[in-house]
Amino acid sequence: MFLQPDKPPLKVGDVLSHYKYGQYEIIQIYDDKHLRIKFLNSGYETDCLTYYASIGKVFDPYYPEIFGVACIGVPNLPYPISSTKEYKLWFSMIERCYNTKCKSYKTYGNLNCEVALRWRCLEYFVDDLPLLPGYENWRLDSSNYQLDKDYLSKDNKLYSQETCMFISRVDNSREATIRNCDHKTSKYIGVHKTKSGKYRATISLNGKTINIGTFDSEEAAAFMYDRYCSYLGRSPMNNIRANMCNIINNDIL
Repeated sequence: MFLQPDKPPLKVGDVLSHYKYGQYEIIQIYDDKHLRIKFLNSGYETDCLTYYASIGKVFDPYYPEIFGVACIGVPNLPYPISSTKEYKLWFSMIERCYNTKCKSYKTYGNLNCEVALRWRCLEYFVDDLPLLPGYENWRLDSSNYQLDKDYLSKDNKLYSQETCMFISRVDNSREATIRNCDHKTSKYIGVHKTKSGKYRATISLNGKTINIGTFDSEEAAAFMYDRYCSYLGRSPMNNIRANMCNIINNDIL
């Protein structure tokens, strides 16, 4: 029986490889059991046991293993990190932009919506959150406030500190309705012309499109859209009055 010779002890400057994270270098040795390593791809440094370093049992939190583009980093969040509202907000943003299997991908990633490189790291995203307009509202009532990239700049496709803010669900739904309005078939918000030649009024509510009804005139559809806005506690967008429409009575009453 032949005994394999012992491996020589690790020394400063040695470079080892990990199958996923790539090469890492021994940059400091504290004693025979503890040392410090640096991942050459990300630049991340960490202390670990000498034995773990020798067998590759190391971890680089800056490796982009989430959908191939995003990483966790070292965020200042309580454990488990995945249970925090900050993580859920961040992951949802990353998922709809980069996960082709996500239901929202077709209206985000498929339309070239992206996340700024800095924000693809949860650590930096969390650091920047308090700097966003409306952050305190979201911190105190996250169920009724949402991260929005379009409010400050129409048709914006980038999630970043410069382009995002927190707005209420009501305002977000209203903005979504305005953005989704088909101006080619109607001059009114929330109204579009159907193939039959009539006009349908719809409104966005909690991420879903609500069909208000179909009418002979676009003024009637716009009037009913405004009335539904008032019912939901929103401001009317078209300012259509019943006495301005010649055939509203025939459509509605």
